Amino acid sequence: MICRNRRSVSLEFRTRLPDALLLYHGIRNRPVQMKKYELYVMLDQGQLKVKHLFGDFSTTLTVGKALNQDKWHRVTVSIDPTNGTILAKVDSEENMAPVDGLKKHVLYGAGETDLESLIFIGGKHRKTAI
Repeated sequence: MICRNRRSVSLEFRTRLPDALLLYHGIRNRPVQMKKYELYVMLDQGQLKVKHLFGDFSTTLTVGKALNQDKWHRVTVSIDPTNGTILAKVDSEENMAPVDGLKKHVLYGAGETDLESLIFIGGKHRKTAI
């Protein structure tokens, strides 16, 4: 039996910006045989937007509104490879979606190779298509 662990990240933020990159997670120097992986947690027009890229698949979900009113908010994003879902929660609101391509991928990046993460936290970004 292969164990695929849930991955999650929690953070708190406060901003007046309607569009901001809160967190980015990717793999530095990704081995060629490993599927592409990126996770974006951002504000888009005052809503929390989470975008998960895995291989050729992209999953996006939004939750919350008016999160740019200079008040503190708590965010949790969890990816559960066992049931192939992603959950985004901001304060008391949450949204869940299936992660396309994840159920068919047994290891979801786990293996014998040590991987180096690339993490960006906080900041302003220009509105671009991701």
